[in-house]
Amino acid sequence: MHAVIDISARVFPVPLIGACIVLLEKCPNQDERLNNRTVFMYLDISRGNLDVNEVLELLERARSGDIESSEHLFPSGARALVRAYKQGDLLKYEDRLINLIFRADEVLDRLRRHPLLTSLATYFEPSRGNTSYSYLASKGVVRGTRDVGGEEFFYLNEEEARKYGIPRDYLSPLLPSSDYMKFFTFIRDDWEEIRRAGKECYLFLAHKPRDQLPGPVRIYVELGEKDAEQGGIALTKGKNRGRAVALSAAAQVRRKYRQYFYDWYDPGGALLRPQYMLAVALNIGLGSFWQNIGAP
Repeated sequence: MHAVIDISARVFPVPLIGACIVLLEKCPNQDERLNNRTVFMYLDISRGNLDVNEVLELLERARSGDIESSEHLFPSGARALVRAYKQGDLLKYEDRLINLIFRADEVLDRLRRHPLLTSLATYFEPSRGNTSYSYLASKGVVRGTRDVGGEEFFYLNEEEARKYGIPRDYLSPLLPSSDYMKFFTFIRDDWEEIRRAGKECYLFLAHKPRDQLPGPVRIYVELGEKDAEQGGIALTKGKNRGRAVALSAAAQVRRKYRQYFYDWYDPGGALLRPQYMLAVALNIGLGSFWQNIGAP
């Protein structure tokens, strides 16, 4: 394996086709293969054009050992990020392949040193979502995954909420993904657009003991305790796919922390303070927006 070259922009006329070039040479000698230097290269052509000969020259310099790891600026303004590894070492590599080109610690270090950037934690308490469960998990108060566990059960659209007869008191307006955020503000009209489109727009919140839940809500909770083959609302991914939502990792955590949650189905309610609203919007966007949904 001589090289893996990723190109930042579309270079072919068909818009949906990206380009990743792999250069291979058949080699019957195992020692030569193991000691071969493999180059991972990322080409950024957003500010210039590339001359193939220049790219090949840079590639050969990296393969010969002149370059171990570097950023290169071409005369046209295009850039290249180059990393070289011994092929034998790659056989033992178990991390994400993208880290062979982009090293997250280097990127984060640059961000930390930038004079115009600061941590969100300087001004807010960041949380992956603004349910009590997500917040407590983010703070390490409860030990478990930060997601509510079982979006199939907790995230509903308008039709599903009506189908199961869930009262409005047990539904909180939801921003299910940052994909729906076009700007840094998210107002009621934006949420209404999601609702009208039939997207998931509600978060199921039942912060009460089971015997105090109204009939339709108790029935809905029971559906979350049945596997798919039993007609229940089941998990659609992970090792428990097809099993009841009540068996998700987050649900099992909530069973253990009864000082905060009544049972697996209870994410603990929504945090309504304005700083949480903005922190959620700027973070992942997974959370519910209640009275303050209109606040930027």
